[in-house]
Amino acid sequence: MVTVFRFLHRPLFPAIERAIAPGGFLVYETYRRGQERFGRPKHPRFLLDDGELATAFPSLSVEHCEEPSPAEGPITARLLARRPRPSDRSNCRAGRPF
Repeated sequence: MVTVFRFLHRPLFPAIERAIAPGGFLVYETYRRGQERFGRPKHPRFLLDDGELATAFPSLSVEHCEEPSPAEGPITARLLARRPRPSDRSNCRAGRPF
């Protein structure tokens, strides 16, 4: 399991993705655009675009993703994703009988 909270450095996304073992999880929560109205971070480099976190790790299966928009911050994105195991394949796709 890899956890990342309130940290965003996009060049690390590929390394984070590679660090997840088959069957392992990624839990990620950080700020997105709109947070600058309520406090730090303010620089766009440290703020996710809407929908960005859900697509940032293409080899992982998104189990849960949310982007709450409270009236008073913090403005965040949350992701729970899992790297599939080879055994996670459907019986039909693997050609096995039911």
